[in-house]
Amino acid sequence: TRIADAHYRLGFYYRLAEEPSRSLEHNYQAVEQYKALGDSIQVGRKSLNLANLLNALGNYSEAETIAVEGLEYIENSPQIMGSPEIRNYVAGLYNALAIATKELRNYPEALAWYEKSLALQPGREARLNIRHNVAVVLTHMDSLQAARALSRELAADSLLNDPENARLRARIIDQLGHIQGRLNLPGAEENLQTALNIRQELAYTQGVLSSYLHLGEF
Repeated sequence: TRIADAHYRLGFYYRLAEEPSRSLEHNYQAVEQYKALGDSIQVGRKSLNLANLLNALGNYSEAETIAVEGLEYIENSPQIMGSPEIRNYVAGLYNALAIATKELRNYPEALAWYEKSLALQPGREARLNIRHNVAVVLTHMDSLQAARALSRELAADSLLNDPENARLRARIIDQLGHIQGRLNLPGAEENLQTALNIRQELAYTQGVLSSYLHLGEF
């Protein structure tokens, strides 16, 4: 157990140090060590961490493989019904699969994984995030009216008034503006600009770039 945990910690620290190849190496080792120990819960948990890392690095096919394998170890665990923590791991693996399949342009499958994740996720903020991701997938599928209806509903949620949720607010407003622009509806530029302003105030570089892309397309 100590060796497995040590590999996991090293993977975490190397990720913080922006050394992804060494982080991946230790995260793979952590998963293998827990397999050898027969600890299915930890295999699932560490597989989630690894799948998220692989998604962040753009290796979506491998992320999909790792997440599916993690689910095989943890999804049918007898402890799952009595443990919110384990349900969160399973929901996280569903979400990792949704991200991977979305990026691989398998949009119907991505929607199915998001729905499975949503079914296990009671947290209001987490549900907002997942439903926003569903709106993004619907946009990719050119189901623009459905995506617009969902994004409008999410943008009206009072949870977004909390300053701590400013990034999420910007994501939802930016997506709504993007959809409005594609449908040639009023309000598109205003929403896109509002999202950009929020992201600039937060000094959120990746978000600012996303805003510029949507504004450029508009």
